[in-house]
Formats: sequence, structure tokens, C-alpha cells
Amino acid sequence: MPTIKEVNARAQEIENRDNLTVSQILKMDVFKYKMELVQRAIDELKAEEEEKENFDLLENYETLPEDFRAIVDAYSEEFNDGGDLYGLCAKYVDKLQEIGYTAEYGLDGDLHSLRKMTAEEVEELLAVHLKASDFTEEDIEEFNQNH
Repeated sequence: MPTIKEVNARAQEIENRDNLTVSQILKMDVFKYKMELVQRAIDELKAEEEEKENFDLLENYETLPEDFRAIVDAYSEEFNDGGDLYGLCAKYVDKLQEIGYTAEYGLDGDLHSLRKMTAEEVEELLAVHLKASDFTEEDIEEFNQNH
């Protein structure tokens, strides 16, 4: 959900785009116009958030960081060879999570929804790893610095 500050800034942008004169605004119900601006701003900001959430990095290879592309390249041949695609996806996602990204995959080994991990996902992953093994404080600091 957008913040009030974001909504106000977007409402101002929309008002500028509307390019109404003072006399046009005065002829209108100003309160109603301002409320419409706020609603339009909220709608635009929500649409942008949804677009970002649905942005699949696999479809935008050229925008990926170099370390990410190295992982993609390393696993591409294995995916093309077939075999246990589900198991390969699990290994692939584990490697991606090491650099702060994640993806989803089905039983058929179809990888999709590749994206940057949220802070909550990083915390969950770290909690799971802390329970599963004995990380040192240096390991945790290094992980936090890289993500």
C-alpha cells in the first residue's frame, strides 16, 4: 500500500498532467477534484506495485546482475539436458537464494516467478539455516553485507 507522501506526490503529478487552468478548477467542485486526484494516484501506485511484483527476471536476462547471470548460465545446460528437473530447480533456487534472489517451480520442473527476495524471505531463510547448522557471527555478517 502506498504511503500518504507517495499518494500526495503522485496526485500532484496527475494534477500537473491534467494541465487545468485556475478558472477550470474554480468551476469544478474543488474538493471532489482533489479526492479524484487522490484516488487516481492510489490506483496508479497500486498498478505499479503489481507490475513490479509480476516482473519476472527470467524474461529480462540483460537486466540481471553479473553473479546472477553466472548462475543462470551454469544451470542452463543442465536444464536443456533434461533429467531430474525438479531436483535441478531446487539446487538452482538454493544458489539464487545465496545471492538474494528466489524463484518458484512446479513438480514438472518449470521454473518461474524469478525475483529479488523480500526482507521477510531473507529472515526466514536465515532462521532456517541457523537452525540447520552452526553459522558463526562472521558468516551472518558476511551474508548481511552481501544482501
